[in-house]
Amino acid sequence: MSPMNWVAAIVIFLIVMGVLALRANAIEKTRAKSKADGVVAFIGDVRLTQDALLVGETKYPLAGLHATVEDSGSVNRRLTLTRLATLGVAAVAIPKKLDDRDVYITIEGPGVAVVRVMHVKKVPNAGGIARQFAARLNMMAQEPAQA
Repeated sequence: MSPMNWVAAIVIFLIVMGVLALRANAIEKTRAKSKADGVVAFIGDVRLTQDALLVGETKYPLAGLHATVEDSGSVNRRLTLTRLATLGVAAVAIPKKLDDRDVYITIEGPGVAVVRVMHVKKVPNAGGIARQFAARLNMMAQEPAQA
């Protein structure tokens, strides 16, 4: 490897590490802000505190809110020419998996209608995360009514 290639590799490595450090710093700032706001659960920009639902910068009281979770899509398997060429007959036993499932969380209430989607391909446990968030919101929205 020539010295110029080494320099290019080092520069690329430093750029990647810098980007990762900035991303980690942004995540840490978001966590610190969420902790300061009293956030107990979140999905994307939808955050839940003890007494409010925060959507971006908008704050909604929990009273009367209800969350539901639905999923759509399917996991399909298909045979590809690349797999057939590389694996031969074994490609029939190991087809390519296409996951196009989505999980939708809907939050409704007086003056509130929020829908967020999570792609299972990007977040494998999206269903569990969404259902846990919805259960927590529904439970916390009912608590003031009981008191």
